[in-house]
Amino acid sequence: MINRITGLVAICVGCLAAVVPTSTRAESVTIAGQGVTLSVNRTVADGRATCCLESLSGLGQTIRFEPHNLWGAVVTEPGAPATTSTIVRAERDNVFGAGALTPLPAAQVSVVKTSPQSLAVRFRDVPMDATGGGTLDFEGWFRIENGVVLCDFDARLKGDPRRIVERVTFPILTPLPLSRQTDRNVLFYPLTGGLLLRDPWQGLKSRHETNYPGFIDFQTMAYYAEDGTRGGLTLTARDPNGYYKDFNVRPVKGARAFEMSISHANYAPKELADRAAMMDSLRRFDLREKGRYTVALAPFTGDWMDACDAYRVWAESSGAPFLAAGKLGARAHPSQAVIGIDYSIPFRFGGDPMSPVRLDPNDPKSEWSQIASTLDFFNQGGPLSVEIVLIGNFAKTTFQGNANDNQIIPFRDGMDTLLQKLRRLDCVRQITNNRDIGNWNEPVSEDPEMMWRVGMIRKADGNVRVVNPALKYRTAVTCTGAPYIHDRRLAFMARDFARSNASGRPGHNNTVLAGKGSRAEPCYAPLFLDPKDLPLHHHDVGGGNWNATGYRRLVNDVREKFADVAPDYYPGGESSHEQLIDTSIVSGRMRLWPFDLTMHDERNWIPGAEPVPAFTYLYHDYAVIGERSLHRQGVGKVYADSPPEDIRRRVRLRGAESVIEGRRPGFYLFLDDGTGSSAADPVPALGDEAYRREMAWYRDLYHFRHDHLEFLVYGRMLRPPRVECERRRMIFKDYGKDLKPRTKTIDVPTVLATAWRSPGGQVGVVMARWSDTSPDKALFRFDPADWRLEAGKTYRWERYADGAWKTLPETVAGGARDAAGPAVEFAAGEVGAALRLAAD
Repeated sequence: MINRITGLVAICVGCLAAVVPTSTRAESVTIAGQGVTLSVNRTVADGRATCCLESLSGLGQTIRFEPHNLWGAVVTEPGAPATTSTIVRAERDNVFGAGALTPLPAAQVSVVKTSPQSLAVRFRDVPMDATGGGTLDFEGWFRIENGVVLCDFDARLKGDPRRIVERVTFPILTPLPLSRQTDRNVLFYPLTGGLLLRDPWQGLKSRHETNYPGFIDFQTMAYYAEDGTRGGLTLTARDPNGYYKDFNVRPVKGARAFEMSISHANYAPKELADRAAMMDSLRRFDLREKGRYTVALAPFTGDWMDACDAYRVWAESSGAPFLAAGKLGARAHPSQAVIGIDYSIPFRFGGDPMSPVRLDPNDPKSEWSQIASTLDFFNQGGPLSVEIVLIGNFAKTTFQGNANDNQIIPFRDGMDTLLQKLRRLDCVRQITNNRDIGNWNEPVSEDPEMMWRVGMIRKADGNVRVVNPALKYRTAVTCTGAPYIHDRRLAFMARDFARSNASGRPGHNNTVLAGKGSRAEPCYAPLFLDPKDLPLHHHDVGGGNWNATGYRRLVNDVREKFADVAPDYYPGGESSHEQLIDTSIVSGRMRLWPFDLTMHDERNWIPGAEPVPAFTYLYHDYAVIGERSLHRQGVGKVYADSPPEDIRRRVRLRGAESVIEGRRPGFYLFLDDGTGSSAADPVPALGDEAYRREMAWYRDLYHFRHDHLEFLVYGRMLRPPRVECERRRMIFKDYGKDLKPRTKTIDVPTVLATAWRSPGGQVGVVMARWSDTSPDKALFRFDPADWRLEAGKTYRWERYADGAWKTLPETVAGGARDAAGPAVEFAAGEVGAALRLAAD
């Protein structure tokens, strides 16, 4: 029956329960072509029918599926009261298509082969409640094109004008184990960069629905076997334009299977002028008509990198707006000077946030002295270019009963002079104001209730989307499609630029659009507005891609407004999803190998997961990838019981990984306020010899990166080599959804390595060494085919040393398998090594 509280479709168990069958008839409808075969099963038992995916074959393998509903829908009564998330999750276990097979009268379920390479599954008159007050028709299509199965659907509500189709999930895949060794079965999930989950039946404890564009960075996930077959499948949304959707994974209770699916959010076009027209539109959801994209289900062989390779081929051929600016080496905006920045220094001031900036160069504790001396220290050995990130140091005020951020660093007395002095330094290429203007996070004079009406996201129940009810106004989510929010953000940046002005030029040329500013959320505000107020939310009702286009419009308007004074304006997005590539420095959460150390909130959804640099692997030569520095304070909070030496090693591991992953590394500087109360590291910063030695390690690492920008900034990541080296046992902490810490001891390699192809086609291997207790020796192996070394050619190895490439005696044949690279020995204190291949 329909749950009138949540508005979720739920089939009445009493209405659909079948009697003990006296006869069963099963048939498989199969389509085949271009090396791919898909089978759908329809089974009739005692006059009732079920329908499910049976198998997918291709590339010499067959993936079989648990009998399971292959679609689901959420039907909502707009404006109905909301309930708790716990009840919602419990109800969603009973949503049609989201659980075990649900039988319907046989006449209502059909599978029709419409051509040798296409079929349709049809469900007619699916009841919405026990009294038959409304029904839903669903038709899903599978068709084989170019060796993949393309999927889309049409869902229509009938008989109840109060309800809408909020979202449809199709197809739902429930793959059975591919390998008998459970830890050889791997789920690749594109959350915050990319996660691997081995043996997903053990690791998945509950359903996870994660939004794109936002925490989901790109639109493909995969399931495969890490054994001799290397077979698996990918599930991909072929959507270049950023329509809102959820990527779902969940265990199947009582079965050796799990779900992987994509939920597609319905929307009504903003051109519709009244609630009745919007409601009528929302009662139907045709993915081809509204989403303007399709879903691809494909067999593949390999691992997450092979899945990413296939996705990149589609992205580059799709005309995706986020790739329109081209690769980094050919980009005019931002300038090459900004693209090639060597490192970042995020910093915040200590002391009273209302006190003036200290500028006395003779005072070693003044802000100017500490920043300038730090830059001088890093420039020893040759100049490096730097991004300065101003971290907001806030004075607290009270706004509607909530503590809020009011003052920010650029507005302190003397800050304009400090910015002017920084601008005079040749090494400073960018000054970023890290300010959360993506969400409701600033006291304003407006009536908050008016603000909620004109600029906040409303859920389908009519309520404003609030992240934390305890901080009601502070955590309400702003609507990217609201002109008021667009204008408010633009005005904030204009005021910010003006207040940071130094000699006619802005003190900073970048603003971080943090919080929800770069993430998508559905908004149903037009359904609850008077027709005359519809321009207040000038966007489609519900899903659509207005979030992505609204963010892009804001960035373009900022660039146009400040083109003369800030030609290199290039904002930072807190997320790192692909829709930001053409507009922003992407950062996101960097997850330290083997899993994230510092985040222990509800977003750490898959306990024990192994992160992989999937976003970097996909888009490194297209995207400006910013820093996500890890500092002693951040590590110290998680590892408060660890000795200082252990914390130092963890921070070094993060720095080394950041460089070899191709990110812009960062050194987090907490300035001394005279008491040490806000300092994360020994103070004074450069007065402690041990701290100077530690900074020297980072300085050497950044100079090493500077020498290899053709790989680490402009290059495309290749499959990393397999490194053999000394390993160190380290204890890591992990936090699950219950926020309870767990520990895991892991042998961590002391040398990390990645492979790259430069824009000129040269293949290189870059290594970083985070341990300096003794000289290290590293060996590595690779398959030349992975790096596209041509068969029949011989390549010689070269190693970078003393500012030049020097030829080594070792060579490799392009047609070889499992080739070995030269042994790489590190001298004491050496932080990195770079090698490259040149054809004879």
